[in-house]
Amino acid sequence: MVNSSQQVVGNGMSFETIDSRPAMTETAENGANATTNDSVSINNTSFNNASSGVIQRCFPQNELQGRRIRLYRNGDRFFKGIWYTVIPSLRSWSAFLEDLQKIHFFIGSISLPQGVRFIFHVSGEQCNTLEEIQHGQSYVVSSADKFKRIDYANAAQPMWSFVSNKLSEPPKYGLRETFTREPNDFVHPRIITIIRNGIKPRRVVRHLLNKRTAQSFDMVISDITAIIKLNSGVVRKLYSLNGKQMSTLADFFRDDYIFIAYGTERISLDDFFVISEEYKRMEINKNKPPRLNGQFKLRPTQLKMLNKRSDGKEFRKKVCGTLNGDVELPLELKEQVKILEVLGDGNTALVYKAAFRGDKDGEEQWAMDALKIVREETLRNDEVLAFVRTEVDLLGTLSHEHIVRLMNCQILDGSWFIRMELVQDGDLFELLRKKRTLSETETASCAECLCQALDYLHSEHWIVHRDVKLENLLVYSRDDRIMIKLADFGLAYRLQQSDQLLYQLCGTPTYVAPEVLAEFGYSFKADCWSIGIIVFILLCGFPPFGVDEPDEVLFNRILRGQFDFPSPSFDSISFSVKLLVARLLNTDPNSRFSASNVLDSQWIKTMGDKDGEEQWAMDALKIVREETLRNDEVLAFVRTEVDLLGTLSHEHIVRLMNCQILDGSWFIRMELVQDGDLFELLRKKRTLSETETASCAECLCQALDYLHSEHWIVHRDVKLENLLVYSRDDRIMIKLADFGLAYRLQQSDQLLFVNLF
Repeated sequence: MVNSSQQVVGNGMSFETIDSRPAMTETAENGANATTNDSVSINNTSFNNASSGVIQRCFPQNELQGRRIRLYRNGDRFFKGIWYTVIPSLRSWSAFLEDLQKIHFFIGSISLPQGVRFIFHVSGEQCNTLEEIQHGQSYVVSSADKFKRIDYANAAQPMWSFVSNKLSEPPKYGLRETFTREPNDFVHPRIITIIRNGIKPRRVVRHLLNKRTAQSFDMVISDITAIIKLNSGVVRKLYSLNGKQMSTLADFFRDDYIFIAYGTERISLDDFFVISEEYKRMEINKNKPPRLNGQFKLRPTQLKMLNKRSDGKEFRKKVCGTLNGDVELPLELKEQVKILEVLGDGNTALVYKAAFRGDKDGEEQWAMDALKIVREETLRNDEVLAFVRTEVDLLGTLSHEHIVRLMNCQILDGSWFIRMELVQDGDLFELLRKKRTLSETETASCAECLCQALDYLHSEHWIVHRDVKLENLLVYSRDDRIMIKLADFGLAYRLQQSDQLLYQLCGTPTYVAPEVLAEFGYSFKADCWSIGIIVFILLCGFPPFGVDEPDEVLFNRILRGQFDFPSPSFDSISFSVKLLVARLLNTDPNSRFSASNVLDSQWIKTMGDKDGEEQWAMDALKIVREETLRNDEVLAFVRTEVDLLGTLSHEHIVRLMNCQILDGSWFIRMELVQDGDLFELLRKKRTLSETETASCAECLCQALDYLHSEHWIVHRDVKLENLLVYSRDDRIMIKLADFGLAYRLQQSDQLLFVNLF
């Protein structure tokens, strides 16, 4: 979508006042000057003094300056419009229409199949001359002479679809239809950071890429143009911080995630140096909800579809009477069923422990089961009725020891009475509330039961549960083991084919997978993400992406997939379960563990027994892919580093463990130095004390003296980024790394003349 302040200028630039230091934007609604997030206030003296660094370009104050108008597309209720300046050089109506044809928001639009041929006032009257185009007014462009009367001023983004299970393709609206799709199998939800080129400190924004927003390279560039608002107009070039120009869609999904946006201005080496203030802005943006006026924020109707845990009190008051067993049953059930107590509650139904009368060998017997009652007044809501029908239809076809069993269902007096298997010990949420955390053995037992149930659903029935959470896992014990059964299939869906993708937003915020939020299309692996969340919670008592956070903050963290295993909660937790959780909480569904993969893991096989755990050593793994090594210079750098590091052994030089060449790629195992590099440390601390600086210098000089005097090696790339930091005895220590440019002299007085820059 185009931001309401987006401006398009025909055949030239509009005139405005621009501060060469902080960027200024113009508010689209009222035309008043307002600073962006990264701007600073400027007093009147600064504007009046040409030597203050403000570039003065005159805003025309008469008819010659051009007329600024807002344009909508005929019949497009989702297009928010763009600002356009009719400049004086457009002297005829035909020239005006021809210039509109060049605007990429109108090219190929499904709303404008023959381009721009007619222009209407928003009230519906057709315009035929330039004199009718008035400054500050709104107009509608059209391919046909028939005006479509809608409320253009209140255009909004399309709503996600929630309830219908018939949705089999992603929704396609507005701008997304104006771009040709490119092959994008490699696309996965990813947030990139864009720095607007200009006077430092520069503006920093973040943008989400997914299957919908990254259909082509041109689409990404168009979206970045809309949000970055370059003074020079359209974004024409994007560079990563290492100087590589982005030219294909795939470039956005490689290692780089920070890019500099350029228009027509020249590129300078200084542009690629990010100052501390800009780094601060990147950190601030990470903690903010992403673009609340854009596609990341869910509307109230969308948030409503993501379930919240309910105590059920209001629901019980309205439809179920008291909790002492005094429940009104239809005449057909009064003699057959006795209500004993409430087992669970929700927004649509109550579940009771009940005794059911039966006969065996002529003797009256009573069997204990659960009775789920959904009252007639609740079922008047079509969504609730659909959920109940789905659960009954699906559970009637399933039979597994870790899935709750459906006994029968009766519809009496408009209410549904569903008899189900009784699982006595409540749900896993209540158990965790009492115990706070579970041991690894208990957690492994729960995870095994859940994965067996999900593997059965996914592989044998092509069913996605879509609401796997603690409240839907019922607890029982067997042989002193905690066991669980999966329940509540109201949101479950049976796929028509195994590779079908779903696009309906549903689930519970804490457990929802990133591909569900990002309109990426999801399938069985969305349930597997929930497994990772549940295992994490059981081990420490809180979820990985935050507790009691606003929904927008929570969703932003889920989309990034960034979490850790905080101390002291995970200090005693085995490495193998941490590795398993990391593989389950992978934002790429194709790389995420399936339920079957979890069952095959060593941690599940040993039931969380640390004595039987495989031993894992923590090191760094440097991977240089085959396609990168086709560049002879890169191959030479890698060979040099491996050859030289293999001969070195010093406490202040990073250690090479081994190197393997597999399928053309190099896998280099190196010593792990945990605290990052000296550049990152300096970015956080701004400066070091003299004592800290002396410690770093001592370590570096010892390493270089060893290289120079004992091995005649010149490093040739000593810089902050190549000095890895660790601490010992409360001292900052460093290790020298990255020997790709290093060179071993043939004799101690040899001189080198190669220019490496």
